[in-house]
Amino acid sequence: MKRLLITLTIAVLVAGCLWAKDDEVIVTRQLTTAQRNSLPDKTNVVEMKRLSFDKKADADFTDAIRQVMDTIAQEDYQNRTFVLLLEPKTSGEIAIGARSDDIVTRGKQDATIYYGTIERGRYHFVVLTSKENTALLEKTFKQQGKVKFVQEFEFVDFPTPRYPTNVIARWSPDKALKWLTVIINDDPNRDRDSFDTPARMEE
Repeated sequence: MKRLLITLTIAVLVAGCLWAKDDEVIVTRQLTTAQRNSLPDKTNVVEMKRLSFDKKADADFTDAIRQVMDTIAQEDYQNRTFVLLLEPKTSGEIAIGARSDDIVTRGKQDATIYYGTIERGRYHFVVLTSKENTALLEKTFKQQGKVKFVQEFEFVDFPTPRYPTNVIARWSPDKALKWLTVIINDDPNRDRDSFDTPARMEE
């Protein structure tokens, strides 16, 4: 019995160590060959908490966030990291915005504070925090583990621009997701396109 207890304890400790191991996400950034020598460091790293939805959070609100993320996750965009911003309004509504961004470079700026990252499909949504939305984030997410974003540079003759993709939504406690708009400029061969997704809208 004592031996069994020791074995189980070791198994739990090993499992805990494996669970706590940091995940690593490679973020590729293209630069011209001429820019190679101007880089002081060939690799940038940003580490942040892994997030999941808190089971006690408002189910309608977390579903609205999932809809915003799924609008992106169901497509095949060239960018794999998005900034997710939740902004409470004085009306009681909450603005939900997702935008493709260079989170590693942005993370080097003092003005940017990352609350953590939540994964949806093959995309990572990095949640920004501010004094206005901290209480909301604490009620919506729980933090567990860490994720390390490692930026690797790919040197090319002609750089490929990072075309932004935006998803903007407005959530209301009494009407759930009121509207959701997608602004896409992910394709270099077409002009900026803006459209609503009626299937995800509620009047």
